[in-house]
Amino acid sequence: MGWVGIAVMVVSTAVSVYSQYQQAKQQEAANKYNAAVSEQNVELASRQADAQRKKINKAQEAAYGKQRALYGKSGVLLEGTPLDVMSDTWGEYEVDKKTTMYNARVKQGFLRGEAGQSRAAGEQAMATGYMKMGSTILSSGSKMYGATR
Repeated sequence: MGWVGIAVMVVSTAVSVYSQYQQAKQQEAANKYNAAVSEQNVELASRQADAQRKKINKAQEAAYGKQRALYGKSGVLLEGTPLDVMSDTWGEYEVDKKTTMYNARVKQGFLRGEAGQSRAAGEQAMATGYMKMGSTILSSGSKMYGATR
């Protein structure tokens, strides 16, 4: 093989290596973007849970006020069974709030894990890209060496 053939192989190798590098960078960028989206969703989950908790608070206060007013209107004293009913109602709303916040923490944990996996996948894409580039260079070098003998 003459110098022209070797030059063509060098250019072909360079194009292949550059293409592999660009592909790895694109995969890394896509995974970084996915990680950023997951991290934004962690904040969104927190805001949604807080909004839901506030909504439950309002419903809790309204239910308590309504029960108190109805008992007062009917002349029932707020002791014994009426007080137990009001306490149970209040407690149910408290459980709803705690469940909402717990579910948000679970969702946030999942999303943080997802973000970490995306970041790791991006790093792995670059590592794989470098391995492919190295393999291409070595393979081409070996072919060129064989062609010049």
